Amino acid sequence: SLVLLPWLAAAGVGYAAVTVLTTVLLALRDYRRSQLALLAATLLMSAGFAGGWHLGGTYGLAIGSAVGALAATAVLTAIATPYLPTGIGRATTIGATACAVLMTTLLLAHPYPVAWVVVAAVAGGVTLLSGRRTGRTDAKDPDPAPAPAPACAPRRGRHATPGRTWTWQRLLAVLAPLVVALGAFGVRAVGVTRSFELWVDEMLYAELGRSVSLGQLPNLPDGPFFLHPPGAFLLEGAVIRLFGLSGDSMSLVFQLRWLTVVLGAVSVALAFLLVRRITGPAFAWTAAVVLAFEPFVLRNNSRVFLETSAVAAALAGMLVLVVELTGGRGRPRLPVLVAAGLLLGFAVLTKDVIALYTVAPVLLAAIWRRTLHRQTVAVLLLTAALPYTLYLVVLQTTGHLVDWWEQKVSGFARAFGAVQDTGFNAPGSPSLVGRLLDQVGQFGSSYVLLVACPLAGLIACWSARPQRRLVGLAALCIGGFGVYSAAFGTFEEQYGYPVMIAGVVALAAVAAEYLERRPARMPAVATVGALFTGLVILLGVRAETTVDDGFEQARLWVQVNLPADARVSVTNSTGEFAFASDPRFGVWPSAPLMHANGVDYILTQSHPTSQGYGYAQPEMLDWLAANAQPVYRVDGPTNGSTVIWHVAPEVVERGAQLDVGEPSRTYETER
Repeated sequence: SLVLLPWLAAAGVGYAAVTVLTTVLLALRDYRRSQLALLAATLLMSAGFAGGWHLGGTYGLAIGSAVGALAATAVLTAIATPYLPTGIGRATTIGATACAVLMTTLLLAHPYPVAWVVVAAVAGGVTLLSGRRTGRTDAKDPDPAPAPAPACAPRRGRHATPGRTWTWQRLLAVLAPLVVALGAFGVRAVGVTRSFELWVDEMLYAELGRSVSLGQLPNLPDGPFFLHPPGAFLLEGAVIRLFGLSGDSMSLVFQLRWLTVVLGAVSVALAFLLVRRITGPAFAWTAAVVLAFEPFVLRNNSRVFLETSAVAAALAGMLVLVVELTGGRGRPRLPVLVAAGLLLGFAVLTKDVIALYTVAPVLLAAIWRRTLHRQTVAVLLLTAALPYTLYLVVLQTTGHLVDWWEQKVSGFARAFGAVQDTGFNAPGSPSLVGRLLDQVGQFGSSYVLLVACPLAGLIACWSARPQRRLVGLAALCIGGFGVYSAAFGTFEEQYGYPVMIAGVVALAAVAAEYLERRPARMPAVATVGALFTGLVILLGVRAETTVDDGFEQARLWVQVNLPADARVSVTNSTGEFAFASDPRFGVWPSAPLMHANGVDYILTQSHPTSQGYGYAQPEMLDWLAANAQPVYRVDGPTNGSTVIWHVAPEVVERGAQLDVGEPSRTYETER
């Protein structure tokens, strides 16, 4: 109960503020703003309740009520700004800071009820004394000073003009990113658990987040994990601790996917703000719709992948920097540059390769047409290096720096093609061209963005505006690396996500630049943009409404129908991790291994096996089709046919004598 009370108290503060602000608007007879304020408060509070309950039950409901109420307060404050005193911003900042400090203190003190009561009593006493001091009138003064006039007198009639200028454009500008984020969240929420098949990397990352939630360095059962930096695992660990998430690897993945959905929706809103800042509202809305529905972006935002959190931090840092550069203040302010640098640095702390989207363009901006002042670049690079430097200090302190170096050298050798044991250029892997042709019906728009990213970045680099040159350099760096990886390096599908985000932003900048020089071409550009956006929406809706959850459905069938004494072999690393907690499952993907371990069931996925991904040879599928009985089957675009086969003991014995299905890989998952 003590853990819930701070959140409920924060919600109470929000409800009180919403009530006061709405009452002020009604008293001043500004009914239009009152209606808008009540509508925004209703939507935000309802979203907070529903989202909190869905993510965390009772505890999540308390948090959701606080978040919804405080978000409604922020929106209503923006709506009621013309009627508020001039110094309200400073008072709001002080109050919000005090509220945050008090909440944090109470949450940390909840294991000790006595300390909690003392803190709450002291805070309440300070508040009451403060209220008495500010509201007291000197009794010795027979003629106290009259009360000051209100900051803004009530308006006469519903169409009177307030003291400050307020336009619907300004209101829409404030609410637009919130609308974008909620819309993107809604699109992603449709199919987050049923439209995107389970991936082995998701379970690895979920387990790494679980280890961080226990106060450990990221680790797997076979030892510490340093192939990727810990930024995303820190976020996952915090969410696991905050919401009390638990369960096996598969269950944890489906819970943590909601974190990725939220970060993906925030990324769309950040991209919207960034494009609006460097071009205008029309291009920003188009970019937001494209990113909200783009099928490959949805694929990444609906899985527990590192790229989503890394790109969200990178976009936030880029937005802070661009807003400061275009604010008309002259030299950028140091605190703002530090904030931008820390966000860019956290992006690199989440995924090393994102340095090509954050650090590399900042370096180039110092020499390319004086896009950024060298002092600005120095501040950004120093602060961006701070998060990773702290990580290395921790590794040195714990004695793991040598282990980190070994894994990192191996990872860079793979990324740049010196070692190719994964990806499309690895021996025995399907060709990239064949994969593209197979999936053009799913990701046709994605391939256009992949190709357009470096080209649009190159064109944007020649813009007269430094903010457009900056996003152009970012798109050129990350897009160029994508081309290199596809041709020579270890190009894996999730690498395309930052390329597409950068491509959309750069294309918006190029389109705006083109129309500024040739405004007569507006109809042609609008037609092309509308057609492409329509294609993206069509493919995105198809991706979200297609059922693709073979592993989850297989698990449900196993829980109900599989005999308690059954022995089941899996045939790839995803199945190995998905059913690792069930002692009936193991990795015995050939007839001799099945016979030696008494296996009478085997779980297969047709697409990975036929393409050489997994432990079983493709001919194993042919042997099972001719000799085994399928007891469960479900089809999906990712894995093809997910089938649970029942194989009679005499059939397994004959297969073992013929040495059917020599495994294609050793029985371990890549660290």
